[in-house]
Formats: sequence, C-alpha cells, structure tokens
Amino acid sequence: MSRIRKDLSLAQKLDILDKIKLQPPGCNTRRLSEILGVSKSTIARIQLQEQFLREQALSQVTTRKRKREGKDADVDEALTQWFTLTTSRGVQVSGPILKAKSEDLARKLGNDEFKATDGWLSRWKVRHDIKFKRSHGEKASANSEYADEWKFTKLPQILAKFSLDDIYNADETGLYYRATPDGSLCFKHE
Repeated sequence: MSRIRKDLSLAQKLDILDKIKLQPPGCNTRRLSEILGVSKSTIARIQLQEQFLREQALSQVTTRKRKREGKDADVDEALTQWFTLTTSRGVQVSGPILKAKSEDLARKLGNDEFKATDGWLSRWKVRHDIKFKRSHGEKASANSEYADEWKFTKLPQILAKFSLDDIYNADETGLYYRATPDGSLCFKHE
C-alpha cells in the first residue's frame, strides 16, 4: 500500500492518538498503520510527542479568542461588499457614510429595526480590519482633466438656470464643515 505524505494538523494528530488508545492492548505498529492509514514512523513520532501535542492543544483552547459576529450577519456582509466595491473605485468613505449605508441596506434586506450605532460601527471595522488612512501625495491630488471638463461643460449648464442676482460668493461660509476629510477608511492591508 503506497501512502501520500502530507503534514498532519494538530487535530489530526490528536485524533490518531485517540484512535490508538481505542485499539486492544498489544496491537502492533504495523497493524495500527493499516487501521489508521499513516506510516509506522508517523505513528511512532506522534506517540513520542503525545504530551507536547496535548499541552499545545490545551493552550490553544485557553488563548484563542472567539470570532465575534455582528448583530445582523446579512447587513454586515452586504456592507462589506458595498465597502469593498466603493473603495476599489477610489471613493472616500467615512464613518457617517457607513452608518447611513448600513441602515439603508438593512431596510432593503427587510430589517427595519436595525440601528447602526457608533459601537456597532467600531466593532464592524475591527471585524473587517478597516482603518482610517490619510491620503498623501498623488493619492490626494485632484483629477485636473475631469475638473476642467466639469468647469467648462457641466458648470455652465447649471449656472444657465440661475439669474446673476441668485449667484453669491460663498467662500467664507461654513460650506466645508462636512467635507470629506483628507483620508478615508480602507482595509488595513491596502
């Protein structure tokens, strides 16, 4: 019988040890090899490491953090997909935008009672490894070609609908108090 060599996980090694203990006393290594489907040397090595393997498994159980899920998995998944798509297009996304979008998605999914709190948002960002990063250099620079196109085609169309008496200089108003910040939320690895 030829066996394909593969590395065994800790769980598989512990499973082999448990199956060995279930065998009748005096069962030789060759017979164990046939029953378990692993080589004799693998069985011998696992038996020698039994105490270490069991301690390792115990330490993993006590130190492992539980994976927390959001209060509404459908909204969580939908928002993650939307966020991935939106940020891949280069759109800057902030916390209030995420909260509004998550509530909108919840309504579309039939969950009218969903409320995106600050706590929910911060846990969602932790679950998906999302951080706020500032834009630097070329990332933050404007697309001048698009700006010129807008300035010479779209803006005159909009202004044509107004009389000159309705146009004001608004450079010192609080117009930018809710402007998108100099950075955006994005996945930590980006």
